Amino acid sequence: MGLGLMVFLPMVVLMGISIAQEDDEEDTPAEDPDVRDDPPEGEEVRRTGLFVSEDMFGTNAPYTVATDHGAPTSTFESAVDAFGLEEFRFPSGRAEDSGVEGEDWLDVTALTEDGALRPELTDFLEGVEGEVTLVISTTNAALEDYGEGLSDWAEMVLNEYGAKIAAFEIGNEYWARMGETEYGQRASIAVGELTEGIAAAQAGSPEILVQMGSVYGESEFGSDVDARGFVDRVNAANHTIIDQLSPEAMAHIDGVVEHYYWVRGATSFDDTSREYRYINIDLAVWEDRFDHELSFHVTEWNLRASNTACNGLLGMSVLVEMVENMVELGVDAAHVWPIVHNTTNDLGGPADDGHVDTDTQGRVTETLRGAVFDLMSDVLPGMELIEVDIPGAPDGFQVAAFERNGEFVFFLTNASLEQVDLDLDLTAIIPEIEVATGVQIGMDARSSDGTHWTPRHGRIEADYVEINGARHHYNEHDVQAVYTDYAFADGRAQASLLPFELLMIQATAA
Repeated sequence: MGLGLMVFLPMVVLMGISIAQEDDEEDTPAEDPDVRDDPPEGEEVRRTGLFVSEDMFGTNAPYTVATDHGAPTSTFESAVDAFGLEEFRFPSGRAEDSGVEGEDWLDVTALTEDGALRPELTDFLEGVEGEVTLVISTTNAALEDYGEGLSDWAEMVLNEYGAKIAAFEIGNEYWARMGETEYGQRASIAVGELTEGIAAAQAGSPEILVQMGSVYGESEFGSDVDARGFVDRVNAANHTIIDQLSPEAMAHIDGVVEHYYWVRGATSFDDTSREYRYINIDLAVWEDRFDHELSFHVTEWNLRASNTACNGLLGMSVLVEMVENMVELGVDAAHVWPIVHNTTNDLGGPADDGHVDTDTQGRVTETLRGAVFDLMSDVLPGMELIEVDIPGAPDGFQVAAFERNGEFVFFLTNASLEQVDLDLDLTAIIPEIEVATGVQIGMDARSSDGTHWTPRHGRIEADYVEINGARHHYNEHDVQAVYTDYAFADGRAQASLLPFELLMIQATAA
């Protein structure tokens, strides 16, 4: 245990207290009853039948940040290589009218004067290896003119790049610019045009995705214009969008979209609708209104940039919890935002840095957020989320567990303000273990100056505890990660974790 423990909270916001207000009832989505055959395991394992999608760890490529007029920047290319990225969303949040078109935002559906695909689009598609979700603007024309030429564009882009295009996503965060009625009308038009273009194309079979409701910004159901409770307003927003869709459009919509940003604290997770950001409420409406199964895409997710109280070491457990929640919600594909940027929540560092730092094993060290994302993206796709009781795990430790064909992965976070010495008996979960290893992520003290940037106060001292006479800052956003590797013998996992450090254990059943 840590010695000489003292707690200092120079920030106004305390750990575990949400920094944003959220409303109303809480609910939890039902789990998939499907369960596959069990490998050898102890009584402490409970199966969920929920699996991590192979497409869970894609990224956004914001036009003005990740590219130079469409061509991927050297920093973005370094991030793609360091994280092993293969799924992209372009032009990300820069698909809607926000200044000078082609400079501040990009309409990917616009053609050149010669009637060809614009170079900003083709440069990106040729500059990445993998699949791309293209975001279709909903603000590039008046409603009466919206969709003109969209079917021809869809046919053209698929004939040239069909193998690379995973989906067409209609709009980005509609609520920032219009209400549900107008968005639903535009979505219905776009679906019809895209369907026609896909049918005419000689290559590609992308999904058509539409946004679910959000009662913020220009929503017709914001709290400033609608006095009903939050959940009632969320339901109304979703129904209003769907009501605008023609029967033909509904038949050709393949999936729905949400953005998921963490606005709560980092020391207590409860799997409620508030923690899910009420996405389960949205999904229930769409699943009820459609007569075919819809895929579910979270095309932006991360710790919210303004949630500086939960950054640094604290943010690692948040990202693990978010992935766990997305698995529980049935997410088929997800794109983290942002991989590189000049924000407090980027995973790969500043967009103009030129390079994403890694260790000698190729693991990302640029940020703590990036480190845990890198580990998860490497080991989790295809694994089943499981529930476990680990004998010897101290109170206050956060545990996430996954399994596939006798291979187990555990993420354990020290969610306390003390240094904790772990001594875990893994044989209670896996009676016969062939091999067990561990990777611990901590803060590289050489990268820490003890301060971080906050929206209200600028750069201030980060929160810390004093352990063994030294300050241990735990929410400093711009520090690098350091890894410690373990080989565990006889199914016994032993490690010492400072507050909010994370240990990933991999164990294979004999």
